[in-house]
Amino acid sequence: VVALAIGGGLATAFLGPRAQPAAEDPDPPPAEDPPPALTGAPVRVGVVEYADEEYIHEQFDPVADYLRDALHRPVELVTFQPHDIVDDVVNGEIEVAALSPYRYVTAKDRDAGLRLLAIGYGRGGTTYEGMIVSRVDSGIQQLSELEGRTFCYVDSESSSGYIYPRALLRAAGIHPDHGFRTTRFTRDHSTSLRLLSQGLCDGAAVYRAILFGEDSEFDQAQFRILGSTARIPNDAYVASSQLDEVTVLAISDALLALEPTAARTREVLGDTDLRGFVAPDDALYDGVREIREYLAADEAETADDE
Repeated sequence: VVALAIGGGLATAFLGPRAQPAAEDPDPPPAEDPPPALTGAPVRVGVVEYADEEYIHEQFDPVADYLRDALHRPVELVTFQPHDIVDDVVNGEIEVAALSPYRYVTAKDRDAGLRLLAIGYGRGGTTYEGMIVSRVDSGIQQLSELEGRTFCYVDSESSSGYIYPRALLRAAGIHPDHGFRTTRFTRDHSTSLRLLSQGLCDGAAVYRAILFGEDSEFDQAQFRILGSTARIPNDAYVASSQLDEVTVLAISDALLALEPTAARTREVLGDTDLRGFVAPDDALYDGVREIREYLAADEAETADDE
């Protein structure tokens, strides 16, 4: 309200609220520092295509991205067909690899200098389970009924898709090769289950999470578990013996910083099957070596009998 002098008298007029001086803009937040430039030769991280390529990238791209940020160095995820990755890590053509248990002990036999950096920690801890399954509508209810049928393996270096199931079949009295009418190698677990569901094989060896994992594309009710393997150690994350010690230690420290129970680990890995990493322990893979020796001795005995 403002008083105005009009003809010697006073009158009042409402001119609205008093204008306030314009507030000064607060200081803008400081600009974030740009991420450090990536320097050095790329670190190539190798993984086997044990399932669909899209799934593989969903599982392992977060690890590669995390290592890139931790090392300030380019990191490339390289996918491999089953039988190529051991040669490449032993020959130093890739710097880091996530090796399945059987591939790890094979690579370690070939290169004693191979460095075990960390062990993957999954939904089931540091181990997982393989299984042999049939279709529910096939009427096959036990392992012995697979004899003389068509059987799907993944590949001859797959721990859960070949090595451990062979021991399971042996224990059930079925020769893992000659006991079937036909054996097929599908190259990945997803394909094995698809062929089984299509009636192109009567039984298949796969890892349990491909069917019972949260993101499984398959209908559990369509399959019957005929047998489960012994617990299998998770992937071994290794560095080539030709990689320099400084980089080896940096990668190892970065992986082991992703502790399985830490909130930061979930931020980095997201909702993948991988829940973090634990300290390397070569002895965890002794069971794989024992299975391998058991199968080799059994096959030699069979050959002698023939």
